[in-house]
Amino acid sequence: MLYPQYFSQIHVVAPPGSYNGDTLFTLAGKPVPIKHFIVKRLALGDWIFGDAEVVVPFGPFAQGRNYDGLIGRNALSHFNLMFDYQNRLLWFKPIDAGSK
Repeated sequence: MLYPQYFSQIHVVAPPGSYNGDTLFTLAGKPVPIKHFIVKRLALGDWIFGDAEVVVPFGPFAQGRNYDGLIGRNALSHFNLMFDYQNRLLWFKPIDAGSK
């Protein structure tokens, strides 16, 4: 999920018909309008994801966030995460394909 203020900075050009309106429900059960996009190349540090699906929420829920977005389980399923709380870092270690 990419929040609108970040999504507008990456200049994704969506050809006609490449997104559709949909609704996401928050944990509180409130509906949030979203649009789906396919990003041809999405970098997460040194890792590149091709044809990554992102959703962009619209409306009051998505405004004024102090972060860029959320990384979903599809991307995270390729990594073991290591949290360094003392230094406020998150390390991504690729999972060996043979160990999945």
